Amino acid sequence: MADRTIVLATNKRHAVRGLTVTNSQEFSAFHEENDDLTYIVDMSSYLDGATISSVTRTPTGVTVSNTSNTTTRITQRLKGFGYVDFKVTTSSGDVEEFRVVIQQRGSSRLQQIAQVPDPMPVAYTEARDPTNADDTIDGYVAGNVWINTLTNNVFDCISNAQGAAIWRCRARVLGSSAVSASVTGTTSETTLATIAIPVLGANDTLRISTLWSYTNSANNKTFRADLGGTDFLAVVQTASAVFKDTREIRNVNSQSVQKSWPASAAGANNTGSAITTGAVNTDIATTLTLTAQLALGSETATLESYVVELLRPDIT
Repeated sequence: MADRTIVLATNKRHAVRGLTVTNSQEFSAFHEENDDLTYIVDMSSYLDGATISSVTRTPTGVTVSNTSNTTTRITQRLKGFGYVDFKVTTSSGDVEEFRVVIQQRGSSRLQQIAQVPDPMPVAYTEARDPTNADDTIDGYVAGNVWINTLTNNVFDCISNAQGAAIWRCRARVLGSSAVSASVTGTTSETTLATIAIPVLGANDTLRISTLWSYTNSANNKTFRADLGGTDFLAVVQTASAVFKDTREIRNVNSQSVQKSWPASAAGANNTGSAITTGAVNTDIATTLTLTAQLALGSETATLESYVVELLRPDIT
């Protein structure tokens, strides 16, 4: 069994055991004074059908022994402190180069990374979401972070099991404000906040939390949250002064089918009203608006604060 293993991946997301990835072409490890350890570099996925033709090892301060090569991996024992430069020529004529750096255990560098998991979690950027096929074969490990550069969604790798990787999307705040916005002097419905909503997945959820204040009177004050032309909040308040609401709009296994708490019902555990359903096409970006409307224009309604969050299920 190898003491140290490097599994090279075509997308440079290499997997390691007993080392850390410094960058796509450099790996680091720590030895005791008399350690003479076996290092294996597995290139089976990286070669993409080619084979290893030759290997050149150029050590500086490190003793290299017991070298052997197969068609897909190279093996050697390394002792001492310094580094070894590897140059691998493949049957397709490609030349791959990388370096293994060995430092003495107990060095200041070791102290800096002593609390970092091995392998070190690394953030990657792609113009797409991960799938369950972005797994150990591609060099991903639990703890890796994936950032979709198109949507800005961030995913954490929970498991890198082959063909069954699990990526968890972090909750994302799409809009938030604690700066109050008010309407007075009109009985027209007035928009107090507008939040851009990106394309949503078939099982995504929007969580909307709002806090309102208003004139305490018997006159109607109507508060709405409209997504793509559908009211998912349309609550009327009268003889009170403050209204707080949190509700979720959930896509139901479709980008154009939604369910939510009844729009006309204030937050409670039960109600006689029917669930609000929507047919908003969330396969395209849309807009959420928060509005207030007064029955008597001399009164005031205020959106004190709001938070709109995007929640996504695990990718499995």
